Amino acid sequence: MHLPIQAQATTLTPEQAKILDDEFFVSDPLSHFSSRASMLLETARSSYEANPENEPEFFKALGLDGADSALGFDTQHRSVQVAIDALSLRHQAAEALTRFIYARVAATPRPGDAKSTWLAIADSPTSMIKVIEANKAALDADPHRFLQLARSASRYR
Repeated sequence: MHLPIQAQATTLTPEQAKILDDEFFVSDPLSHFSSRASMLLETARSSYEANPENEPEFFKALGLDGADSALGFDTQHRSVQVAIDALSLRHQAAEALTRFIYARVAATPRPGDAKSTWLAIADSPTSMIKVIEANKAALDADPHRFLQLARSASRYR
């Protein structure tokens, strides 16, 4: 994908911010988490095991022709891995939501930059505790801010 953005200066223009935010919301960030959750549920219920007969192109591409047990697994190990992946997905979803909240309630654009949800998420602090503290401070400072956030989120459905 190529976004039609040309750097004109060191600040983000309103037009550039709109392009970035439109692309961010059109990409449907929630779909990543929904599809991953569906994949984990399907995997947890499946006994499918790839082998050279049912996945010949895959095994050939990896140079594993005739490696019947290369992807063999114990069903208990698969269950443990699904649980680990589910925990990881939960963590990723929580972080994404926390950073989105930060972008909407706590982030302040740099001088000269237009307000942009995408840029606020990209520029959010690396440390999650700092993101959470900033969110708490912003929400504590304005008791109506959470309701405003909920209303603005409903526009993106």
